[in-house]
Amino acid sequence: MNHNIEIIVADDNLTDDDPLMIFLQEEFSEVHPFTKSAEAWQFVSQNLTKKFIIVPDLQFPKNDMKGKEVLEEIRKISKTIPVIIRTAYADQERRRDHINYIDKQVSAFFDRAGSDYDEVGEKVKEAAALLDAQVDWGNSDLSVSDFQIQSRI
Repeated sequence: MNHNIEIIVADDNLTDDDPLMIFLQEEFSEVHPFTKSAEAWQFVSQNLTKKFIIVPDLQFPKNDMKGKEVLEEIRKISKTIPVIIRTAYADQERRRDHINYIDKQVSAFFDRAGSDYDEVGEKVKEAAALLDAQVDWGNSDLSVSDFQIQSRI
């Protein structure tokens, strides 16, 4: 069990018996479920000293922040928080609409209906391992991998 990394799941269709939630609760000591993206963002912004992995949906009701808006706010404060999108709207057309954003901002992108929960869970564990070794350079465009590359030159 990974004790020093917290998982934030933001999905308006989240249920207690969601297989991914069960998996995450078995693997991580702190899993924070949110059905409103604005509440998830508020939690992140008030707990910036903690290490997080965020698993958001992209679509939320009209009166809530869209997943992309949450990601934009997160990237304003940190370039290094891992984000693993799990959404029912992962068709090829929507991926094309978000491809530039996704490639630069997201650790992984999964179709909620078509994904194996173990596969998503494994990607979260992989992100956790990388996060354990990561230094947040704040709003800088540098990351640990950039530092390692530059330090070898």
